[in-house]
Amino acid sequence: MKKILILGASGSIGTQTLEVIFEKENRFSLVGISVGDNIDFLADFLKNAAKVHYFYLKSETEAKKLAKKYPDKEFFFGEKGLLELIEKSDADIVVNALSGFAGFLPSIKTLELNKTLLLANKESLVVGGELIYKLLNEGYGKLYPIDSEHVAIAKCLRNNPNKEIETVFLTASGGPFFGKTKEELKTVTPKDALNHPTWKMGNKITIDSATLM
Repeated sequence: MKKILILGASGSIGTQTLEVIFEKENRFSLVGISVGDNIDFLADFLKNAAKVHYFYLKSETEAKKLAKKYPDKEFFFGEKGLLELIEKSDADIVVNALSGFAGFLPSIKTLELNKTLLLANKESLVVGGELIYKLLNEGYGKLYPIDSEHVAIAKCLRNNPNKEIETVFLTASGGPFFGKTKEELKTVTPKDALNHPTWKMGNKITIDSATLM
């Protein structure tokens, strides 16, 4: 039975991971989650989280309120809270589905503790790939990609020696603006950009996707 901690549990990848864990309860045990600012998600989750013990949210005030309401569980908060959550939860596997630079130090911490890192946080590799691969090469932890583009690249490379591949191209789906002309794009609005035809990823990620940022 593998013990799993999910960072960014209320996002798209986080909620999909929760579905997998709950469908495979004979193989996985959820020990903790982080939800950032999504207090409503955590409030609903706690109603049916008898077996989950560790939680993180940004707000110190909200964390202390919940700690009083659920004295049998542990709540972490603030800048160092995520790192404390990773260390205290004693998970075998950490799913890093955080958004932006916030995911970098949790990735480092996970590997330093010799845990398996399931990485959807691209920024960890963008801002500190050298440090992450240094840890991996020194034998700390394991890393597996779980974001769509990462997984696709990993599968393409699986049976091909690196020396045979010079360049990897990632294509974009186009999202809500697929097929539009340059003239049509001049008048699009933020509301248009948020209307992704396939995924519900939250405002920031959806805008980043639509603008290719």
